[in-house]
Amino acid sequence: MVEKRIESNKANGGTIVIMETGHDYDFIASIINDSDQTLTIYVEDSDDGLEYEPFEVAPNDWVGLLANDEGRGILKCIKNGDFEAVLE
Repeated sequence: MVEKRIESNKANGGTIVIMETGHDYDFIASIINDSDQTLTIYVEDSDDGLEYEPFEVAPNDWVGLLANDEGRGILKCIKNGDFEAVLE
């Protein structure tokens, strides 16, 4: 697996780690929450008209972004910094 790490400090001083898999199928990326708090990610609506619901990553867990329009759109928004992340 080819991994590309994208790190952002947009989570109340914490760090969000997004690892791209390099795949164009299955999971294209994972979002890792290494904290002991729930991470909620709010993604801004994309340029192509897609709307995204906020989603949570449990403490010390991860979620995968699927290789579909929604997953690719969320990854694009995160890479562009068009999101807000909150640790609660």
